Amino acid sequence: MKKKGFTLIETMIAITITIMIMAMIGPMVNAFIRVQDRLTNQSKVDGNLNEVIFFIKRDMKNAKNDGDVGNLGDKPAGVFDVNGNLLLEGDIGKKVIIFTDTEEIDDVTNELVRKHRYVKYEMVGDELKVGVSSDFANFSNSTTILDNIEDVEFKYKDRILMFYFKLAIPDRLDGKINSEVRDIGITKINFQ
Repeated sequence: MKKKGFTLIETMIAITITIMIMAMIGPMVNAFIRVQDRLTNQSKVDGNLNEVIFFIKRDMKNAKNDGDVGNLGDKPAGVFDVNGNLLLEGDIGKKVIIFTDTEEIDDVTNELVRKHRYVKYEMVGDELKVGVSSDFANFSNSTTILDNIEDVEFKYKDRILMFYFKLAIPDRLDGKINSEVRDIGITKINFQ
C-alpha cells in the first residue's frame, strides 16, 4: 500500500518558496501601510486646518469697524503681541481679535437681534484657542480648535488678515507632510 503525504524534501521546498514570496511581498505591504498612514494623517491635518480657516473667514466676513469702541485702533481686527499690546498694521503677532457684527435669533424672545462681539484667536501652550465675548477686556471662556501647534503668526494689513500655523508633526511623518502643512496654513482674507 502506498502512503500519502509529503516527503521532508517536498515540505522544505514548499517552505522555502513561501519564505521567498513573503520576502518579496513584505516590503510592498510595509510601503503600502506607510503611504496609508501618511495619507490618513494628511487628511486629518487638512480637515482640521480647513475647519479653523472656515471659522476665521466667517468671523472676518462678519467683521465691523471698531471705531465706536476704539479697542482695535478703529479697525475691525487687531493683532496683538504676547503681552496683549495692539501692534501696528503690518506687524506680526501671536493673537488676533476680530470685532464681529452678526444677526442671531434671541433664545428668550425668539426674535432676530444684532449682536456685537469680540472673537479672539490665540495660541495657548501648543493649542489654538478661540474665545468670544461682548466685553473686550473679558474673555473668560475659550475653546481649543486646533492642537499640536509649534507656532502661530497673525498679520493684519490693508484690510487683509494673514495667518500662519506651523503644526507639530510626529517624527515618523516629518518631511512627508510638513511642507504641505505650511502651504495650507497660509491664508489671506480680504473683506470690505
